[in-house]
Amino acid sequence: MPGECPAFLLHFALGKTSPMWLLLRLVIFCAVLFRRRIHAWFPQTPAGTIDGLPYLLRLQRSGQSKWVRERPIRRFKLSLGLPLPVRFRFSRENALDRLFTRLGLSEEFQTGDASFDHQVYIACDHPALLHHLQRDVGFRRLVQQAMTSGYDRISGDGTMLWIERPANGEPTHDDLRLLADLRGVLLTMRKEAWYSVDPFVHRVLLMETLIWTCAGYALGALVDPLVFDFHHVDPVHLGVLGTFTAGVLFLGLVTASFFLLRGSSQGHRVILESALVLGLSLPFAGPLLLSDVNRHMDFGTVTTVSREILNMEVHTSQRSTRRGSSRSTKFHLICNGPGEVSGVQLPERISVSQQLYNKARVGGQLVCQVHRGALGLPWYDHFEVR
Repeated sequence: MPGECPAFLLHFALGKTSPMWLLLRLVIFCAVLFRRRIHAWFPQTPAGTIDGLPYLLRLQRSGQSKWVRERPIRRFKLSLGLPLPVRFRFSRENALDRLFTRLGLSEEFQTGDASFDHQVYIACDHPALLHHLQRDVGFRRLVQQAMTSGYDRISGDGTMLWIERPANGEPTHDDLRLLADLRGVLLTMRKEAWYSVDPFVHRVLLMETLIWTCAGYALGALVDPLVFDFHHVDPVHLGVLGTFTAGVLFLGLVTASFFLLRGSSQGHRVILESALVLGLSLPFAGPLLLSDVNRHMDFGTVTTVSREILNMEVHTSQRSTRRGSSRSTKFHLICNGPGEVSGVQLPERISVSQQLYNKARVGGQLVCQVHRGALGLPWYDHFEVR
């Protein structure tokens, strides 16, 4: 019935999930999705001014010194406010850019200036910026000057202009002058930029939203075990199906990136970013997606089972990391009693929380609820010792 749909969705969202955990997932999702806008919400303290405008400075340091300020500088980024509705990035053109262009994964705009086109890769599809580059020789020479002097990236996100380069010291007045000059040239096209539209901007935003949504969702797989006390009867089977699901999603989203961004100068960047982010996140997101659907859409009968505790085990493992060693401890209860309930084969060894383990005793009873699962993947939860 149509009137039952909202109730069904509410049950799916809240049926076996606490409102606090939903809020936590929402915070994680928003933090990942809007990661590039965080600097606007939490502005840095300006490092100084140039032509009366405050500029920002970010230093990247390397080394092992205890005090960060004593570590040598290896790179810096300078930025000024740039209220221009254009997203762009200029970088030094390399063999990889040319390869992806030949393969048809991206299509770079050519200004007709051979020296500029060979030196600079233009990752932008906004017609106002492209026309401005084509007709303004001074703009092209300023960008080339930046690349020749050591800068490897000039970019704008609609609110800020960034220039960055490898360096072994802080920026000089010449660096600040270059930043201000670039901003001044770009602002001359502001009116034209507002009256023209980037044909690929919504497609790029769509694909970035999809892939970073997967990354935000995958983080839930790392936090879920710390929040919920539930187990799948056959986690290996869930992992295999989840990996297959992740593979299908990976191929689907990367293929979608290719077809949506054909003809864009940003195509290869988004495709590579999609492949990297999805390759890291989908192995976690795939099993989590199946687990969520299997549990939240499970409207079948719940069976309560009581099993005798035969033994109690603690397993401690230790591994070395660059910051030292880390130790993890797992608590298990060895149970007897009904091994099969409603066609579901229950394991003898059950992993439980330390709090539940401390309450348990040999000869006591472990009570849990067994569910068949919406996808036929049995699971159990609501542990209690008596």
